[in-house]
This record gives sequence, C-alpha cells and structure tokens, in this order.
Amino acid sequence: MTIEGLQPDRRRVIIQLVGLQRSGNHAVIGWLSSLFRSSEHLNDLPFDFFSHETNRAALMAREQIDCMVCSFEDSRRRGASGALLEDVAFLRPEDFPGYDCHIVYVLRDPYNCWASRAKAHEDGAPLTSSPRLDQFLENWKQMAARASNSEATTVIFNRWFRDQAYRMALCEVFGGSYSEASLSDVPRNGGGSSFDGYRPSYGEILRNAGRYFSADFLKRLARNPARYFRKLSQPRPDGRALNVESRWEYLLKKAHHRPIFHDVELRRHAFDIFGFYVDERGRMVTGQGS
Repeated sequence: MTIEGLQPDRRRVIIQLVGLQRSGNHAVIGWLSSLFRSSEHLNDLPFDFFSHETNRAALMAREQIDCMVCSFEDSRRRGASGALLEDVAFLRPEDFPGYDCHIVYVLRDPYNCWASRAKAHEDGAPLTSSPRLDQFLENWKQMAARASNSEATTVIFNRWFRDQAYRMALCEVFGGSYSEASLSDVPRNGGGSSFDGYRPSYGEILRNAGRYFSADFLKRLARNPARYFRKLSQPRPDGRALNVESRWEYLLKKAHHRPIFHDVELRRHAFDIFGFYVDERGRMVTGQGS
C-alpha cells in the first residue's frame, strides 16, 4: 500500500463487481473507490457489457481514472433469465493490456440479504430484482458455490463490515491506499438501507436539483409524501452503526418468508461460509466461519 494513492508505476485497475441486490454492493463499491486517488463507478450495467468492443474501448479511453468499478446485479431490467452468473459476460484480462483486472463477487449471508430485499419490496419501494424467494435462492446458491470454488476475489460482506484486518487484506489485493473514509456513508442507490433508508443533506438536494425536482421524483413524492418527509426529519444514518447482521429477524414475523429457514442446502452453505444458519424454528445456530 502507498500513503497517497496509486503507486506511480502501478497499472490502472478495472474491477468487475457482481452481487445480488441488497448484498452490500454499494457500500463495498464506495469503499473500493475510496482506495484510489481517482475512481469511477458504472452502475447496474447490461449483462453483456463486456462482450462489446466499443464498451471495452470506452473504459480504456478513461486514462485519467486510476480505478474503474463496473457493477452487475440481478436486475430484471437488464434481461436476467433468473440466473445471474449464467447471464453475465465476464471481463477477460487479455482484453485490457496494461491493466490490473479483477472479478469480484460480493456475498452476504442469505437470511439478512433476503430480509433486506423483502423489506424493500414490502415497503412500497420495490427493487428491480425479482421478489420471488425461489429465484433468489437459486442465484444465492450459485454465488456461494462460485465463492467457494473460484479464483476470483469474493468479498464476504458480513466480515468486510465488521473486520478491519479483512478490509486491509482486501486492499492489498487491489493495490490502493487503505481508507475508511466511506464506511459511515449510506449509499442512496436503491433508496438507501431497506430498514434505515437514506437521508440526503439539504446541500445534496440543492446540488442534485435536477434529480429531486424531476417529474419522476415528484410523482413518487406525490404517491407517498409522508415517507419522504419522514426521511428528511430524521438524522442521517451512520453506515457503521447499521444493524446489518440482525435484519433476518424481520422474516420471523412473516409466515410467507419462513420457508427460507427450511432449506437444508442453504443452511450448509451459510454455515460453511458465514459460520451460522437459522433453523426451521427461527433459531440462529452458530459455529466457526467468517
């Protein structure tokens, strides 16, 4: 690592980040971006993005950017057939000579991840991913299998959130300068946290007047004004203080979500990777893991 940023002789970095929605993708992206003097994030890209030479050439034309983060989610508007890893075209390092290329998976435990997705959908702020549990489980299990068997880098979100040493080790992989400057931020993507929301500052509203006074935003405001005014009246959430590892308890109150606790294969993956699972009676069973 360096003190001031990218080493003078180090090649530029391209990161393809793949994760299911509500896996903590944007928190990780914000942190990755903070490791470099200059960075750019291309959000929720079409799944075939890296298949097109024009897109690859456009990335390499951004010569002044130290780190490009290209993110992919299980968004239905991007044409997903239901299986994220089968649909996404992955970058090939040989297409980017002179660059350090990384494929990065972000994986959050299935119970907290699904709780955050369910909360977003049920609170009237639906995500662009499928609200179906069976599709989520299929995608999550494929991601878990890939995390166990792939040479690509996997960011275990639960551990990344709480473990500074783990974050520092990841920083060494990407070659930036370690920073925690972004960790208190709650990204506004997807409406912020499913449980704690997102509260823009008044300065941010003024700087992004085009967004906050657009016809689309005003239409959403008119549908649920209380929700937005409640956000403005609350203090800004601190990303470090979010209870991201207890969201699963929300599912205990919802009978239609309890089938997630009966999936034996899911339990095995969760226990192996995260050191815990939730049994069919809604009890957390813990052990060794991340």
